Amino acid sequence: MQNNEDHPDPQLYGENMLAVVASANDLCSYAERLGEEEPKAFIGNILLHLSEVYRNMLRMPLLEPRLNDPVEQHVSESDWSALYQEIARLLGPYNEYLRPVEEEDFDRSDLVPHTISEDLADLYQELRDFTVNF
Repeated sequence: MQNNEDHPDPQLYGENMLAVVASANDLCSYAERLGEEEPKAFIGNILLHLSEVYRNMLRMPLLEPRLNDPVEQHVSESDWSALYQEIARLLGPYNEYLRPVEEEDFDRSDLVPHTISEDLADLYQELRDFTVNF
């Protein structure tokens, strides 16, 4: 008779989780090779990749955290910055948008400028660290 520890956790290593990891890895791999991408193609392709990650994450059951320590980071500040700058270049004048202030008490009319390139670089960093650690 084998111990349960010898068998991988079906939720952690099941089909749904592997689909999340695969789609996250695809998005990160795409982001890592943007040098030749045209702006219009980038917008369509990044939306397809983001939709696939989102679709796969929606299929995941809620899992309890399994690690007490912070996740090891693999994306350097220079990697993040290079991606941020490349996305900003691709989006040009369409990179900036207004979002509400993040403070707890704020006037709903208070909006601050923000960039899509920062959001996507942050998402890339989280997903790349996740896929490498997985």
